[in-house]
Amino acid sequence: FGYFYGLGLLSTREFAPVSIRRLGQAFVLLGAVLMLLVPELAMSGSIQSASLAMGLGFGLLHLIYGVWTWLAGRRQGL
Repeated sequence: FGYFYGLGLLSTREFAPVSIRRLGQAFVLLGAVLMLLVPELAMSGSIQSASLAMGLGFGLLHLIYGVWTWLAGRRQGL
């Protein structure tokens, strides 16, 4: 569910901007929440479950990140 992707993003904290660290934290948190609250998503093996997890993780979180950084850039006049 993007858990390891989030760990990869967190491993770049020395080189990447703070926003990448926040995105990594969001991926780790989402992965942990999905595994704890909805473990049948991981165990079912269905394409619908995988599509839902990928849509939430890679789709929604990246869209939120894009809007967040765009708004932050506008506030800073970039």
